[in-house]
Amino acid sequence: MLKRFLTLTLCFTPLVCFAAKPSAPQFSPLEHIFLGDQIKLSYTAKSPGIEKVPLTLANGLNLTYGEIIALAGDFYGDIEKPISFGKNDTEKKQRFSLAFASLAASADAYTEATNIKNSLIEEKKLFQQFVDEGEAPVTVLKRLSVDNNITWSCLTGGMCAAEHPEISPDVFRKIYYLQPGRYLQLRDNNFDHFADNAWQTYHAGHQVALEIALKAGQDHNLNKLTEAYAVNAFASHYLADEFSAGHIRTPRIPLSTVSDTPTMGSLLSTYMHNEDDEIGLTVTNQVGDRWTAYGDHYFFEPKNDKNQALLLRALQASADEIFSAYSTGNLPETDNVKPLVPFLVADNQKPNSHVNSAPLFYWDEKTKKLMCRNDIEDPYNYEWTADWSPWQILLQLVQVDGDLYAMDKK
Repeated sequence: MLKRFLTLTLCFTPLVCFAAKPSAPQFSPLEHIFLGDQIKLSYTAKSPGIEKVPLTLANGLNLTYGEIIALAGDFYGDIEKPISFGKNDTEKKQRFSLAFASLAASADAYTEATNIKNSLIEEKKLFQQFVDEGEAPVTVLKRLSVDNNITWSCLTGGMCAAEHPEISPDVFRKIYYLQPGRYLQLRDNNFDHFADNAWQTYHAGHQVALEIALKAGQDHNLNKLTEAYAVNAFASHYLADEFSAGHIRTPRIPLSTVSDTPTMGSLLSTYMHNEDDEIGLTVTNQVGDRWTAYGDHYFFEPKNDKNQALLLRALQASADEIFSAYSTGNLPETDNVKPLVPFLVADNQKPNSHVNSAPLFYWDEKTKKLMCRNDIEDPYNYEWTADWSPWQILLQLVQVDGDLYAMDKK
């Protein structure tokens, strides 16, 4: 009966057909783990810092810095309350603390996160196997994401294949999203992961971590310092997102406001996100670096080496500020992280500057309208229109770029 109902639903509800196949507008968790586990954490002034320190959370979970970065936001958070939507700094920190607690304090999260961690171990084995056989890392990550999303949706409360043996694997891959787990629900409202919202979210969490570190230093409490590092790792997920091309200029919030459903806004954002990730964006930062940033699934690619190196510098600087607050009893006098964060170069503030590819969508501040590129197939067509239909564009994108989730890009 369930199989028949789901099949009929798919046939007569076009949005579900798209919603059943979302692509991940985010880093692969393996990328987050790889980056985060290179960060050195200090516990004494004479220590050079240690990588892959096991951080014990309040509920007993033992996770590395990189594993916490991977789980933050994408797996754990409040679906209804984006952190960056807090009305002031206090509320943003409160929202952040609740999001962190959903991983660190919940008894249920102990079992759930352990299962997710085990699935990531298996993903790493498969990734290494295929790379060793000569497959490009970006291709492997994209292909593995298909089944990973199904697994992670199941592990976070969604529809599970094992509970429906009457449904064939091919059909299940097309319908599981009808009963999404928290992992997929968070994606439909992932505003905290884009543009300035990502910085606001990181900053709120970093401030919470600094406050814990100050108290830890006053009490000479290394367990509290561990907590501060764990909180900062959670915040650093959003810092990492700032270095992904697809997160830099995608108008995530405007795309949600013109769409009929959260899923449609997420899908439209994903198409632009994926295009920018692949082509890359020329960016700069406050200390004068200028480089091409690529995006999610491209962090192991040689062309992204400089972007990766600068992100690692930013992540390390953030962690170092936590130890400085602990050891000195003072908050940092200067922000050592913000100057490293990429932004569009000055001569590319306008969409038609030709320094970068033409954005698929952009928000026009003068007209207060969301613009769509006239030729969605040509990323170097610098003409846009305000007269467009989200439904029509979504249909065209599916026809041109293929099924986001089944990886049948034409």
